[in-house]
Amino acid sequence: MITCPTCGAQNPPGTLACSACGTSLKNLAPPSPNPSNSVALPRDTKLRGGNYVVGPVLGQGGFGITYKAGDMSLKRFVAIKEFFPFGAGRNGGTVQPTGGMTQASYQETKRKFLEEAQTLARFSHPSIVRVYGVWEEFNTAYMAMEFLEGKTLQRIIEEKGSIPEKAAVAHIKSVAQALEQVHAAGLIHRDIKPDNICVTTDGRTVLIDFGTARAFASGKTVKQTAMLTPGYAPLEQYGQQARFGSFSDVYALGATLYHCLTGRMPAPATDRVSGVDVPSPDQVNPAISPTVSRAVMHAMQIKASERPQTMGEFVAELERPSPPPVGLQKPAPPPIANQSAPPAPPTTLPGSPGGNYTAMRAGEGQILTNAPPQIALGAVWRGFSTFGVINPTLDFAGGRVLGSTPMDLRSYGQNVTGSLSQDPRGTLISIRSESGMPLNLTDFGRSKGEQRGLTEHVELALQQAPQNGYLPGGMPVGSAPGQSYVAPPQPQHRIAPIPPAYGTGASPYNPYGSGYAPPLPARRGGEVITYALMGMFCCGIFAPIAWVRGNAALAEYGQQDPGDRGTVQAGRIIGMISTIILGLTLLAGLIGALGNG
Repeated sequence: MITCPTCGAQNPPGTLACSACGTSLKNLAPPSPNPSNSVALPRDTKLRGGNYVVGPVLGQGGFGITYKAGDMSLKRFVAIKEFFPFGAGRNGGTVQPTGGMTQASYQETKRKFLEEAQTLARFSHPSIVRVYGVWEEFNTAYMAMEFLEGKTLQRIIEEKGSIPEKAAVAHIKSVAQALEQVHAAGLIHRDIKPDNICVTTDGRTVLIDFGTARAFASGKTVKQTAMLTPGYAPLEQYGQQARFGSFSDVYALGATLYHCLTGRMPAPATDRVSGVDVPSPDQVNPAISPTVSRAVMHAMQIKASERPQTMGEFVAELERPSPPPVGLQKPAPPPIANQSAPPAPPTTLPGSPGGNYTAMRAGEGQILTNAPPQIALGAVWRGFSTFGVINPTLDFAGGRVLGSTPMDLRSYGQNVTGSLSQDPRGTLISIRSESGMPLNLTDFGRSKGEQRGLTEHVELALQQAPQNGYLPGGMPVGSAPGQSYVAPPQPQHRIAPIPPAYGTGASPYNPYGSGYAPPLPARRGGEVITYALMGMFCCGIFAPIAWVRGNAALAEYGQQDPGDRGTVQAGRIIGMISTIILGLTLLAGLIGALGNG
């Protein structure tokens, strides 16, 4: 990274101008942490009268160089931060301003470095790095701090891609508790980011680098230098005169948690004001809980007044329980008041005044519902999830859910889709399951079975969906950031029933009479295909059994399909072919025997 000499912001290598303040970065190279760097102190240099011995360089930024060093009096390792701003040089052992830095500017910046040490020394908290001492030497200043063995959150994200929610929230809550102490002292950090949070080997989460910490007056507009890191800094930090407060650090800590959970650095606040969208964490990573996702997006509100105002409020939102998950238990059929006189078929399907939406079959793999499209889409996602679809994915723009089912010993995996379309009577859901190997007859049968199973799960999800509805991750319908699939407004209406394919009388399976599918026969596909394969590969006598059982199963099914009609047909055809081959073989053997006789 290239450090801006004006504002200290970090910029990617090759950047020509600072993204924060616009300062030209031409001919500047990122600082090197290499111990052989000529501007760094030589190893074994003694400081403060020999109390400290300098070791390797740990890092170098726009304001200084940090070394691993030995505390000779207490026999321990420490980290020593040397004030060495961009634009300074070393003449022998003495640090001097060079280039465009004046002596007055150098002394003023050094004074702020000493203020950082004094600021850190005021606090005693396990999540704030400890300061052991500060002094001036070689025309510069030094700060001795505890040596932290561990990794920064930035390093962990780079290694793992993201951090699991439980661990990430624990790290952020530790930092938030430390910042409450900082804010109570009338200070704000102004540079919270994954690079400035260290996770030690003994399990501590420590906030480091208070070089940009400044005092603030609650509720008042003050003038401050623009020192920031794009992506984590709130909008008010880009200006020199704005209202600052603990809510400014809330934004940065929320953005840090966003980066930890998603592996993505959020867009800078200035870009977001221009219309750049930041998807919520649970949209990027469906494993994130709705509670944490909402808390992060609340903390990252552009307007300071719309964020949590304190760290305590932010932590409380992270700990707030999520709405209970929508159950998918099949509802019991409504009681029939008079068993001898079944109720007349309703002219309209039950609506959803009590909180549930109605679902009815409109054809093979099709469901008609009076639920609004957004809630229907969420129900499709939940139904796919409970059925076992791998990583069901919401496509808001296309109004559909995509996924796949795993491959097993019988067949290849299936590609499944649940899509929405508008019907004069409501929202129509179409569910398809397509084989990964279209010419495989067993896969064809499995596709039918999975289509039936998916349809049942989506039906149950619709019947249990609350009126306010929650999309995956718990985001209330209509409030998901970046949601591009916007359904036209629909009143809660009732749907005229679809003409039944059989009878109109009520039964335990058909409590309302017309409009409900009849009970399906038991599946016979597994039995038929097993006999067929045994007849082909093991013993020919099983082939005619498969043929006969297949014919019987198809007769039992009639016009219905319990989900494995294709499997039955495949087994029947294999059994028939194997039976013919068996008969021809036996006939040829008989003719041969008669000829020899």
